[in-house]
Amino acid sequence: ILGGGPDSKLFKTVREKNSLCYYISSNAQPLNSILTISAGINKKDFTNAVNLIKKEVANMKKGKFGDDDIIKAKITYVNSMKELEDSEQSLISLYAGMEYLNSDNLDQRFIKINKVTKANVIKLASKIHLDTIYLLEGDSNEKK
Repeated sequence: ILGGGPDSKLFKTVREKNSLCYYISSNAQPLNSILTISAGINKKDFTNAVNLIKKEVANMKKGKFGDDDIIKAKITYVNSMKELEDSEQSLISLYAGMEYLNSDNLDQRFIKINKVTKANVIKLASKIHLDTIYLLEGDSNEKK
């Protein structure tokens, strides 16, 4: 819902409505309890982009999203999980996680994702807190 595809809040708000980035996404790292948000932006748009990202995270915590957002996010998640089956490296990672980390198989993940409710999303979003913001800048060696 926050930043996983073209229907995500970050994509719609930061990229489409405000044209502040050429890509934006969020990525969960459950083993480390980390959520990263990455965006390709121009330096001049940094402050505006960060403010909009913070606003969308706050909106998630307040439950400012609809059932349609949940349905679209579930579809995006299921499709991305199905794509794992198309890559030998992804399959190796999937099975390694199942073997060594007791991760769920794909069928178990599909069952669990279909049980997710708005209350679940709000509860998880309430655990998000800002830790680090950084901007990678390019060199200004451009020829004029």
